[in-house]
Amino acid sequence: SRGSFRCAIITKLDTLIQHVTIASQFFGLQACAPLFTAPLPSHCTTQKEALTAISLQVRDYADIHNQETVSCFIKVIIGLADNGVRYGLCSLALGNRNIAIIGGPGRGKSTILCNIHYLLSRQNFISVHIIAHTTTITQIDSPAARQIWLIDDADTLLDPIQMHPLHDACMQAIRSANICVIVAFDSPRHFRLQEYCPTRIIFPSGDASVDMMAGISAETLRCFEAQDYRINGRAVLLSSGIEQVIQCSTPYK
Repeated sequence: SRGSFRCAIITKLDTLIQHVTIASQFFGLQACAPLFTAPLPSHCTTQKEALTAISLQVRDYADIHNQETVSCFIKVIIGLADNGVRYGLCSLALGNRNIAIIGGPGRGKSTILCNIHYLLSRQNFISVHIIAHTTTITQIDSPAARQIWLIDDADTLLDPIQMHPLHDACMQAIRSANICVIVAFDSPRHFRLQEYCPTRIIFPSGDASVDMMAGISAETLRCFEAQDYRINGRAVLLSSGIEQVIQCSTPYK
């Protein structure tokens, strides 16, 4: 049978919620995950999760004894990512697709490179090279596992007008199918991003025209408030057609 009834007026909502929580614990009911999470924090550290994740990948791939597969599909955790509903760990796939990190000084570009190097240098199946302005490059392609190159402050190094001694070698590596190059710029005005770096991490500058030329959509830029531009490590990740706001981790040690 059906009937109508009147609910009692709730005067102490917090007490009601507390009692419902206690009742669910008493009956062993698992709490549902929240529909929305809080906004991204202004800083975070994901070192523990990153080390655990890469260790599991090494263990899984070691079972098939395929070094090429390992180096092609390795993923590293660099912080937290917000998909518009909730945030979780942000993984960056390192394979045969180059990655560009774009942003002004002090935003967190070098920290990302250092964190990636920290994780990969602890493994013995990946050849990782840090390319500085004084580096001597003797070999581009390796007959063994794929290589990963980390290039910081690349504005001058990859500017063809500057005629840097390492320009040709770095461009050869960027075009190589056996090398994944992760390159950091202040402004890649002399570099063809669409052709060479489909995956990008962009630290918004606050200049909408500059940020949109780097690849951030107008819709994502509208989500940024004034204080977001002042948060070190707050960036946008573009990868495989997906655009996410991320908070990069503090340095791994």
